[in-house]
Amino acid sequence: MPVADPTANIVVASHRRSGTHLAIDTVRNNILGASDQFLTLETLLPQHKDHVALTVFEERRRSPGRPIIKTHDFPGMGLFAADPALSDYANTLMRNSRIIYALRDGRDVMVSFYEYRKKINPNVPSFSEFIRAPYSGYANPAAHWAAHVKAWLNTPDVLPVYFEDMHDDFAATVKRIAAFVDLPQRPQLFDSVISRNAAAAQASTAVLFRRGKVGDHVDYFSADDTMFFAREAGEGMDLYQAHRKSRTSARTVPAQARGTRFLQINTFYPAYLSDFYQARPHLMSASYDTQIDALLDDGFADPHIFTRPLREHGFETMQVVANNGLSQKAWLQEQGVSTGDKVDSAAVTLQQIENFAPDIVYTTDVETLHAGFFKRLTKRPRVIAGWRGFPLSPKTDLSCYDLILTSFDRIFEEATARGAKHVERFHPGFPDTSPVLKEPRNALWDVVISGTVTHEHMRRVQIIDMLAELSRDPAAPFSLGLFMPNVWALAPLAQSMNRGAQWGRDMLRLLRSARIIVNIDVDAFGAQPPNMRLIEATGAGAFLLTSHHPELGKFFTPGEEIETFRTPQELVSKIFYYLSQPAQRDEIAARGQARCLAEHGLTKRAAWFADLMRDALKRSQT
Repeated sequence: MPVADPTANIVVASHRRSGTHLAIDTVRNNILGASDQFLTLETLLPQHKDHVALTVFEERRRSPGRPIIKTHDFPGMGLFAADPALSDYANTLMRNSRIIYALRDGRDVMVSFYEYRKKINPNVPSFSEFIRAPYSGYANPAAHWAAHVKAWLNTPDVLPVYFEDMHDDFAATVKRIAAFVDLPQRPQLFDSVISRNAAAAQASTAVLFRRGKVGDHVDYFSADDTMFFAREAGEGMDLYQAHRKSRTSARTVPAQARGTRFLQINTFYPAYLSDFYQARPHLMSASYDTQIDALLDDGFADPHIFTRPLREHGFETMQVVANNGLSQKAWLQEQGVSTGDKVDSAAVTLQQIENFAPDIVYTTDVETLHAGFFKRLTKRPRVIAGWRGFPLSPKTDLSCYDLILTSFDRIFEEATARGAKHVERFHPGFPDTSPVLKEPRNALWDVVISGTVTHEHMRRVQIIDMLAELSRDPAAPFSLGLFMPNVWALAPLAQSMNRGAQWGRDMLRLLRSARIIVNIDVDAFGAQPPNMRLIEATGAGAFLLTSHHPELGKFFTPGEEIETFRTPQELVSKIFYYLSQPAQRDEIAARGQARCLAEHGLTKRAAWFADLMRDALKRSQT
């Protein structure tokens, strides 16, 4: 059943005992145009004691006045997950609503919840036992409260309304709500703060009214209780306090007034994700934001990650690593959706797009996120864009893509042939703010080759096998460092010399530890620049020997900022020459780094990228 226009509903979401009805009464008594009644979304569940049919609920929702809808569910509407029709209705309704999130100091919530339970069941155990008992699939009520608060405060276009503010500054709270729901407030406010207004207490919509007080917890919490709550709900309290200090957060601005919303989806090498979590096991159970921040801090795929840089250009951003089951599971749990051992990555990614409601979705994996994937969305973003720096599969359907970015001529033809509406040239940038650049350099290897070898890299394979043999020549040995995730295509000697992949910032440290970096691009692109190693090696300050191409001069001057080779023989000759000329080699490397940071840094690339995204949005309006 369709839901009315996007401004039709005012949703008041909350954790139980957080001032839900205080917020509802504030809206219905003080916002002109709002209904004087409210509906509870959970009454659609067949097991609810006040269950109503969907047709009845929808009829009531369409009664005069802007409907007010209450829910205690998590943002993902997990309570409705067992019924696809109800789940679709609930999620569609939430998307077409102005959502107010009523919240309160979690310690006071525990007290109110405890007293509420005692009214229902006088045999409730002591307060200390109550807050430590399992609750609603969580270890205890404190953990449930923290998860609920984190889920809602990390949901865009939601206005937090604080129980404490309704007591301390009622007029300002009403003003914020009126602006958010885009309705006028009554000239004469009806103070529905029930601790101050007896008439409001009589008119309260609460089922079991209690005169809640700010700071109730001081009379209930023992020292052990306080420590327990801090351990179980500390992250939730930190977020609650941070948001209350910054009530003008961009995440709470209505869609009409917010900045351009940009969601980036990457798929990382499974080998990298395995190594990352093996080195940081504590992150396996961390929150979604904590995991994503740690991954971005590690620097993997930095030249292609724009979620952080775009914030400096007025974009609101979200980062998704679609094939990372651990972070995706954490996101689901924070939406109140129970998960098993396995997570359907595609389904979660679709939910994240629906939840964030981006103007632009951008991905570096157009093969996995093809047209069929995006067709499953209920609402298409204004722009779907992607990057491609590798030959496309003949069967890849790009008909959903408004924009493909690439460095390589071949992709212009391939992407257009597979349905992309627009293709533009773009070059990734070096992470010019990386802390690795401030670390001292220590030359450990004469020659380093880092990257992958596939059937698309046969020239690379041949050169690596040749250099592996030469490095063992007693007459003129040199140290060769091979750092690759998979070496199946290499000869046995080269395989035996491989030291495994280096990722992110560790890879930059590796490049800085080499006297010479050798770069051989994918066969299909004929060494057309710039591939990633051209930017990464020069930015790291390493001396680069790369395959010759006439267009290299657009990026670096051969012989002055980098060196090139046309044949394997020329490569070998220049390796021995520059190993014998450290001063000249270091001068070239320094000039190459200076140019990379000045012209090819990620800061500069982000400005270019932001312009490309804005241009794509303009085209979407025509």
